[in-house]
Amino acid sequence: MAPSAPAYVLCNVVAGLLLFAVYLHGPLILFPVGLGVALLPLAVAAVAGLFRRRAGGEAYFGFLISYRLSDRNLVLLLGRMIPLYRVDLAEVVQVDRWRAVGPTAHGTGENNLIWFWFSRLWFWPRPVGWMLRNLFSIQVVRCEYVLVCETGWKIVLMCSRDFIEQVARRVEKARERGAARPEPA
Repeated sequence: MAPSAPAYVLCNVVAGLLLFAVYLHGPLILFPVGLGVALLPLAVAAVAGLFRRRAGGEAYFGFLISYRLSDRNLVLLLGRMIPLYRVDLAEVVQVDRWRAVGPTAHGTGENNLIWFWFSRLWFWPRPVGWMLRNLFSIQVVRCEYVLVCETGWKIVLMCSRDFIEQVARRVEKARERGAARPEPA
């Protein structure tokens, strides 16, 4: 978890509580306030992302919700600026297509967060532009991929094939660098 993640989660919890208060017949002024609190991190990240320069060797996918790939990490960002979650590429064991667990969970009636938590599945938010492109596309594009970590967690990403191929190459390089390091005495 990145240092800015707790602030983002806190904004979402406060916004959720304010919106839930409106649902419970609270004052209607809480609705725009809650919506504003929910959208505040995205607005700050979008404006800040306009002024961020790309560092050498980094690859990005998405803008408002994006993934940044460096030589060592894959990071989930808000607006290419605010890091939320980070995965060390040396921990990734396998990069593969995401297949059929969702329909299986739906068929068994276990399609809830608790089932995913115990299954050690973690869905990173989808980049908005890519999600809209697939929503309004005529053809079905395979765009969900899974990173399997040494800890047993499986992180599901929605990205292009080119980006996931870059991730796979950098995972391989990170694993080779990790194997080449001498053992501590």
